[in-house]
Amino acid sequence: MSVFGGMSKGERNRIKIRVRTAMATQTQVEGRYLGGLATPGDGSPLIDAYRRH
Repeated sequence: MSVFGGMSKGERNRIKIRVRTAMATQTQVEGRYLGGLATPGDGSPLIDAYRRH
């Protein structure tokens, strides 16, 4: 069973690398935003869109 576990772990790592590489390529080529926190280009702080005004 440990042989299958090692093969499974290797396959997961290959998939992880392939997906991350594809996402990074999409970001560069297509200008996609993949999420996460980002500051505006002018350096101003983020505005919390969910905060009550």
